[in-house]
Amino acid sequence: MENEMMKGQESPELVQPHYLMTRKTKRLIFYICMIALFVVETIVFYIYVNASSFVLAFQEYENTLSGYVPHWAGFDNFKTIIEVIKAPSNAGMIKWSLLMYCVHVCITMASALFLSFYIYKKMLFAGFFRTILFLPAVISAVVMVCIYKYMVNDIYMAVFNQEVGLLKGDADTMMYAVIGYMLWMGYGTDILLYTGAMSGINESIVEASELDGCNSIQEFWYITLPCIFPTLITFIVSGLASVFTNQLQLYTFFGTGSPVQCVGYFMYVNNLNSPGLVQRAGVEFGGNHYLTYTELSAMGLMVTAVTLPVVLTVRYLLNKFGPRVD
Repeated sequence: MENEMMKGQESPELVQPHYLMTRKTKRLIFYICMIALFVVETIVFYIYVNASSFVLAFQEYENTLSGYVPHWAGFDNFKTIIEVIKAPSNAGMIKWSLLMYCVHVCITMASALFLSFYIYKKMLFAGFFRTILFLPAVISAVVMVCIYKYMVNDIYMAVFNQEVGLLKGDADTMMYAVIGYMLWMGYGTDILLYTGAMSGINESIVEASELDGCNSIQEFWYITLPCIFPTLITFIVSGLASVFTNQLQLYTFFGTGSPVQCVGYFMYVNNLNSPGLVQRAGVEFGGNHYLTYTELSAMGLMVTAVTLPVVLTVRYLLNKFGPRVD
């Protein structure tokens, strides 16, 4: 009887009101909200933006009293971009974009791999090197550019008794100075991700190689490099995909008056100063004619058409013929 009375007293407290949601329902609502946010972002910022850019590349707009009226332009915008790229003042854009990518892969990535392996093996001053090399990545790019400009101009002139700094000489010297800055700044993120990938290597594999008499060079070449090769593929492919969109911090160094250009910088400056939908003919900004949004969209499609097959091919070849751990 006492047990039945206690059950009768406890049961009202155990029964939840009908208006309260269960934990399962709350989780379902949270899941739906997160998925909905992802779907909306994908539709707005990926599908809509890219689709509108594709349509815009084949249009031109007429400024009328009632507003901008679109017209089918065919491939006129693409012809304009080809003429712009072939212009003598823009002849070096593609060269500098490709050169910077090659320098990053051959110098920055290669040296970052060895430095990361040095830090991963916890050799002398490994922690100090990791902090120093990663420090520029956490400081504002504008601050680092100011420091670098002071180093290659004022300090360089004082130490080597020169009248002109590296960023105030001829165009090629200035561009090589900018490449030096990109090399300096490129170590931080690379080393952080490489050391993170190396720390995930199975220790039993390393211990077995040491028992077999494997030295550091053999360990790096036959164990470490194959184990972190997927990370290398990500860096190589992502860098190749952005080879014509990376503006190499030229705007931070020189603003809109850079003596040399790469493709990314050219698109960046034209986007900042674009007359909008008005056709480029007759529109002048400080003596320069800037591309319209329709022409910039055409240029973006051309860049995508060039880089996409190259990126897919390189990714396939790296996955097929790259080193791997059997």
